[in-house]
Amino acid sequence: MRNIEDFHVGRLQLMDRWQLRLAGTGDDILCGPTAQRLLALLALHGSMSRAQIVDHLWPLAGPERGTGSLRTALWRLDPRVRTLVIDQGGRMRLPTGLQIDVTEVNHVAASISRGEGADTNPRILASELLPAWFADDWLIVERERLRQTTLSALDSLAGQLTQAGRYDEAVTAARFAIQADPLRESAHGQIMVAYAAKGNLGEVIRHHEACRTLFLRELGIEPSGALRRLVNELQASPKAKSSLAFEPGGFNDVAVVSRFH
Repeated sequence: MRNIEDFHVGRLQLMDRWQLRLAGTGDDILCGPTAQRLLALLALHGSMSRAQIVDHLWPLAGPERGTGSLRTALWRLDPRVRTLVIDQGGRMRLPTGLQIDVTEVNHVAASISRGEGADTNPRILASELLPAWFADDWLIVERERLRQTTLSALDSLAGQLTQAGRYDEAVTAARFAIQADPLRESAHGQIMVAYAAKGNLGEVIRHHEACRTLFLRELGIEPSGALRRLVNELQASPKAKSSLAFEPGGFNDVAVVSRFH
């Protein structure tokens, strides 16, 4: 007899908002706040012991009271949702047949890091993990980890697209990173590199000036030297054909390497 692990059972969304939709239905499954936190925790951390779940969801309750709260939360679950929480030998997890968007985002980011993601739609990397949830330390840590993962992936994607001659797409990918972090120098640098590789040196200069204005307004400092050096090199060689690489590292997460012919 086949069990729940053998089927696609639904999809859990955690990017931008919490949403659970089971296979075969067109409706969202409504869950209370505790049930949402439980499923989100298991989606992000995988298999966990009951004690670990209690420590994360009821850190101030103490073992006995926290265990009771978990027991009550499980008892109150919608029966359709309860089948998604698999309890094996005291450890709980979600079924492999449940699609989780965070898992997909991590897979896409890993693919890009291997240089295999040039056809990725950058929008999949542009969402935030449960932005309306604030209180849980475990979620804050995971949100920041995922944020850094997606921003780095967008930087890498922009660089790969530039190297492939897909300059407008490279700019779009980098702008998604800037939307999430307006002060991310590596993303600004990727845009400048894409403009330069396309031959739009005026756009490079204009973007650098806009970036400089932003940094002075928000931080009271100039952007890092690598961005200025890139502009200076391009201004010094206005007729150069640009073959540019922009890689994280160096200072403030950016370094620029340029070759002119």
